[in-house]
Formats: sequence, C-alpha cells, structure tokens
Amino acid sequence: MLNEDLLYLLLPGFIHGETVEFREYRDACPVRVLDRYTLEIAGEFPAALVRFDVELKPGKLDYRTLYNQLSEYPSGEFVDVGPLDLGFPAPPRMQIPMLAVSLDGELFGKMWFEMPSVEQVRARTLSGVFVLDFPEGGQHRITIAVDEGDRDRLDLTMVRSIAARPDRRRLAEIAPKTGWRPDVPWLFLGGRTVEELRGQR
Repeated sequence: MLNEDLLYLLLPGFIHGETVEFREYRDACPVRVLDRYTLEIAGEFPAALVRFDVELKPGKLDYRTLYNQLSEYPSGEFVDVGPLDLGFPAPPRMQIPMLAVSLDGELFGKMWFEMPSVEQVRARTLSGVFVLDFPEGGQHRITIAVDEGDRDRLDLTMVRSIAARPDRRRLAEIAPKTGWRPDVPWLFLGGRTVEELRGQR
C-alpha cells in the first residue's frame, strides 16, 4: 500500500538466521540496523506530526505469549484467556509487546502494539502506530527498538514494514480554566450545574 503522501517505507531485505537488514524501498533515507532488536532512520521530516505504522509478519510472533492462564468460573480450572493487553503473570508484564522510540538520541516514549482484530488473530499478526511531532522539520534521527522486556519473543526479523507519513491531526492547545487555582479541586459537571446534579440524588 503506497500512498502519494508516504514519506518513507522501510522493508526488510536480507535475513540470515537472527540477522536482518532493512532499507527504504526508494533508498530515500539511510537505515541502520544496530542489532537484531534496534534500527535507526536518518531522514528529512516536514514541520508536522508524522505517523509511523508498524506491522509484523503473519505467523512470526508466538501468539501464546498474548494469553494468560486464568481460573474459569465456576469450575476453577485454569484456561488460556486472550489475547490480553495487560496480563497477570509473575512478575507482572504487558501481554502486548512494546517498542521504545527515541528522537535524536532521546527516549520519546514506548509504543504498545494494538489489540488485534479478529482478522489479525487468525493471521497471527500485530500492528501498532506512534506519532512524532516535528515543529520545525528538518533532518532527524529516529531509533526504534524492541523493549528489553519483550526481547525473548520479538525481534526485527518479525517486522513486515514500517511506514512514515504526515498525520493530518493537529495538537490541541489546552489552557487552564480562567481563575483556576491548584489548591481548589476541579469538578467536571458534564455541562450541568451543581443544583441539577443535587436534584438527581
């Protein structure tokens, strides 16, 4: 799926065992694979929000890692339940894997893969999205790495593609309420008055 607004499309190339190489399909920007869990993109980005769509190859992720054994009511027997986003193993962990995203050498945040659709469950695949803000645009370096806690089940050989394109959404400017004081609790009334809410008691 190549759209005219596509900035970059990263695709895996040569794969040998646990080693994988990535390249931008038009060679529009350099891509470095630092290790089997980490890649780096150095490219020109517009002054805009930029969306990155990450897709895994079907059947590569061990889907059993998205399930937890929970007790079934009323039998009390343990059964596999999932896919789950938040699991309850010991120690606790997210059942959905994560990617760590860095912008120009500083950790920006972590992307959780999205809960899979019915079609994705059948195909045994996952996808996820993260967005970076480039207020002024220009040359930037993006590092995408499998989170350390997920490296026992996910690596770059499982990635099908990473697509970057401008995101047409805008950042919302949120200003404090006029006269707001941090020492006074804020009540959210849903557009109703205190008297109206009291009358519902």
